[in-house]
Amino acid sequence: MVEEEDSVLSFNRLRKVEKQERRNEDLSSLENDFFLSAAQYLEDKENSGNRREYMNAKRLFKRIVSQRRQKVVKNARLSLKSDIKASELSLLPRETELFLSLKDDFERHEHEIEDVVENGGSGSVPRVETPSEQSQEEAGTDRGRNERRLRKRAHKTGRTGVHGHRPGVIRTFRTGGEGRSSGGKRRDTEKPGER
Repeated sequence: MVEEEDSVLSFNRLRKVEKQERRNEDLSSLENDFFLSAAQYLEDKENSGNRREYMNAKRLFKRIVSQRRQKVVKNARLSLKSDIKASELSLLPRETELFLSLKDDFERHEHEIEDVVENGGSGSVPRVETPSEQSQEEAGTDRGRNERRLRKRAHKTGRTGVHGHRPGVIRTFRTGGEGRSSGGKRRDTEKPGER
C-alpha cells in the first residue's frame, strides 16, 4: 500500500502521485479515502487565503483524476477480451463503480453490434437520438438563451462587435517591428484611423 509518512496529504504528496500516474501504465496504489483527503486538503488551501497554492494543488489533483480515469476506461475496454476483474486493479471505491459501469456498457454495446451482424441488420438495437435530431423547440430555446447571454455580456462590457470588440475596429496581430512589445510577445493592435 502506501507508507505511513506518505499517507498525509501535502502538495509534495500530490506531485508524487501525479508523477506516478503519468509514468506508470498501471494505476498507482492509493488509500481508499484519497479523494476525501484531497478534498479536505483543497478546502484547507482555499481557506488559507493563498490562492496560488490552492490553484496549483487543484490543477495537480485534476490531472491525477484525469490520468486515473483514462486508465479506468482503458482497463474497462480491455476487460472485454482479457476478463480483467476490478479486484485485480488498484481502483478506489468510486473508480470501481465507474469501471463496472463502463464494463457493462462496453459488453452491452458489443452484444448489440454482434446481434446486428448475426441477424443481418434486423437486431434490436435501440434507436439513439443524435443532437442534430434535437427538436426545433429545444434548439430555439438554446439559441434564445445564448443570444440573451451574449447581449447581457455586451451590455456589461460595452463591447458589441464581433468577438467582443468595438464595432468598426479592425483587430490585427503584429509579430514584428513596431507592433512587438517588450519580451517579444505578440500584442493585438488596432489599425491606425480605424477608431
